[in-house]
Amino acid sequence: MGNRKISRPRPRAIEAFGKYAKELSVFCDIIKRKVGQFKIADLTPVAVWAMRDSISITHTSVADLCVTIVSALWQFAIEHQRLPLGHNPARGVFKLHKKKRITKRWSDETIAKFDAAATPAVRLALYLLLYTGQRESDVITMQWSHIQDDLIEVKQRKTDETVWIAIDPNLRRILEQTPRINEHILNSERGRPFASSNGLARAIKRTLKEIGVDDHSGHGLRVSAAGALKEAGCSDDQVAAITGHTNMKTLRLYLKEVNRQKLAREAGAKRVAARANRGTA
Repeated sequence: MGNRKISRPRPRAIEAFGKYAKELSVFCDIIKRKVGQFKIADLTPVAVWAMRDSISITHTSVADLCVTIVSALWQFAIEHQRLPLGHNPARGVFKLHKKKRITKRWSDETIAKFDAAATPAVRLALYLLLYTGQRESDVITMQWSHIQDDLIEVKQRKTDETVWIAIDPNLRRILEQTPRINEHILNSERGRPFASSNGLARAIKRTLKEIGVDDHSGHGLRVSAAGALKEAGCSDDQVAAITGHTNMKTLRLYLKEVNRQKLAREAGAKRVAARANRGTA
């Protein structure tokens, strides 16, 4: 590997990268498109900085992950290929993507407008996203065989977690109206499964544009689902059991607005109660 060029990693290498395994080949392709073929032994910190800055022109988060991939490849070459590469040039390269943006939750009004304007396929996507709390990448892989009685089983692509979700009556009604044209529950308007979550995201964006909403995304329905569960009285752990969150910090960011509203109501009630106890208006 020291004298080899960066290429699509072999299965054994992919398995060694843990949570980055599924994206490894994709990000290796991004790195090659931006900086071309290169020998990993020739990498320097300056080269890694240049790669990061080139990729960051369009996506800072992707640039950061590519640096992480280079670092992991370097470590793999040392530990599994026994190459004397020395200091890892990706170590110490600062990340550019600092602020984590929280996707906007959909209001009931926006959901109603979207529901009325959507095509049958996109409308089904709306209900799957809203009533399962899953990501777009998960709903496009849902199959009819995953439904058992009143539950649907989901193996999340991002986390590899398996979650079981009770099928909401509103979702069940839509599912019962949906033709089973193949093994997948959700299909495009052409009657074929979505090739990627990007295709579904674009379809959702088109419908949002039609109803005059340009600051929402399909992922916001995941936030809506988490918020609705919290408002129904679920604990954070119960919400996570549905959404599959393994990072509770991220989940609590989703629930921040709901929690603040709850605290505000409780504070207001206490103020009113205190005045009543004092006999004042």
